Amino acid sequence: MAHSTQKLSRILSAPIPRIYLNRAIALILIGGFTLYVYTVATVYFESMRRRPELYRMASMGNLLQIYNALGNYTDNHKGDFPDSIPTLYMAENHIFASHIFVNGIGPETPAVGPTTQAIADQLAAGGHLSIVYLGRGLGPKITTANTVVAYELLSAPNDGTTVLLGDGQVKYVEPAVIQKIISQANAGVFPVTMPSN
Repeated sequence: MAHSTQKLSRILSAPIPRIYLNRAIALILIGGFTLYVYTVATVYFESMRRRPELYRMASMGNLLQIYNALGNYTDNHKGDFPDSIPTLYMAENHIFASHIFVNGIGPETPAVGPTTQAIADQLAAGGHLSIVYLGRGLGPKITTANTVVAYELLSAPNDGTTVLLGDGQVKYVEPAVIQKIISQANAGVFPVTMPSN
């Protein structure tokens, strides 16, 4: 037994040839690089898979901010909703930044400017809104839980989108439902309501 212990001690204390040391370092580096590439690829593909979900959550938050601003606006304007998003922005700009009107999917860009009026003018000019506002002429007395106040533009023709309802609910709706809502709005239906089925 003592002989094998001495032999093992001699093997462990012997210097490691440089070639074996270089190979070990190379294997560690290759393994580390492979692990790094695998981790980056996994995170990237997971974020790509979840991108629509993330846009949907951001859109819901944006529509909720608009609903809060509408509540403040109606308190100060005899219970009526504003005629447009720029009007709402002018009155309640302290509640949200202009970037909430852009979902990041379409060609719209955030409105920027040195003054609140300049930003509102850009919002009115177009190209800075990914939200379709249907609240003109509405107010808390006319609005019901099924009244559509606003919705996010579609990112693609066969996509669903988020909708703000009169009671403050924000819902994701399937493509067939949003197409019915758009058809009502285009036909001049007032107020636009959620289709029953």
